[in-house]
Amino acid sequence: MLRFAIACGPTGGHLIPAKLVAEQLIEKGHQVQIFSSASPDNPLISEIKSRYYRLDTEGWQGGLFSRLRCLFKIGLEFKRSFKFLADKDAVISFGGYPALPLLLAARVRRSPIFIQEQNRLMGRANRLFASKARCCFWGFPPLQKSAASKNIVTGNPVRRQPPRRGNWFSKSPLLVVTGGSQGAKEISRYLTSSAPYFLSEGWHIFYVKGKFGLDVEYSLGSDPGLRQVEFEPELPSVIGASDCVWSRAGAGALSEIVYYGKPALLFPFPSAAENHQLLNARYIIENGPAEIGTELDPVRRFERSQTLAELKERYEFRVSSPEFPEEIIAEKVIEGVQINEKD
Repeated sequence: MLRFAIACGPTGGHLIPAKLVAEQLIEKGHQVQIFSSASPDNPLISEIKSRYYRLDTEGWQGGLFSRLRCLFKIGLEFKRSFKFLADKDAVISFGGYPALPLLLAARVRRSPIFIQEQNRLMGRANRLFASKARCCFWGFPPLQKSAASKNIVTGNPVRRQPPRRGNWFSKSPLLVVTGGSQGAKEISRYLTSSAPYFLSEGWHIFYVKGKFGLDVEYSLGSDPGLRQVEFEPELPSVIGASDCVWSRAGAGALSEIVYYGKPALLFPFPSAAENHQLLNARYIIENGPAEIGTELDPVRRFERSQTLAELKERYEFRVSSPEFPEEIIAEKVIEGVQINEKD
């Protein structure tokens, strides 16, 4: 039996693939502990079957004082992580600043490091340790030049659920709008101005507001064609039932859209680190029925969504294997650790 430490950021884009890989490792008889800065009351945390430790870390942002505090917290968590890794056989990083203390501790301990990068452009935390990693698993083909022998394009682990059934979901064309678990005020405003065109044409709209999204239901008034929720634990099943999706261009959301083969209008987060969401979106657009929706006016957003929904175009991607990504990652990590032990 092997023991793994999984490090990841606090968003669904990090937690979901980390959780899926952890479940694969547990099914194969190994022990897993997940480390992240996500709050224990995060709905995704309650789904985790392995042990969970909350890291007290902050992002590298703000002024000098904020950055000094960030470094101080990383230092404290590094000391704790160094102890946690005493009985661990490897660290698997899914990126995000909370992964830094464990990656640093793993490097000092000379523990094997494996990296899973969801985006086309590797995040800063993963990038710092990519040269020392045994293997780098990519959700999309990487933009960066690195040791080809280390790179495996597996696709991103995604939740797989049957499409949502029921008259409301199947009797009318369905638009699913989501800004992620945190929500997106920008997408909320776009929806508020465009929704009347969809509703007047008989569309249904399923809107996932997220924590900070705007209350579209309040702005538009009660309409049987509009459903608004703050969080949807079975969002993949709703995406599976949709005719078109509006979404940010985070790797997790895009991977679910691609898995279900759904047309999409994409709204990349303009403040995403190194503009990685735009890079993700461009790749998706080049390979399937998706467009950038940011510059379209309300009528055009409706018209383009309707046109995309009528297309039969498919997404065309090449990955290394027909297996599910989490299965490939788990197998390669176990194999990499066992080879290390033999050496």
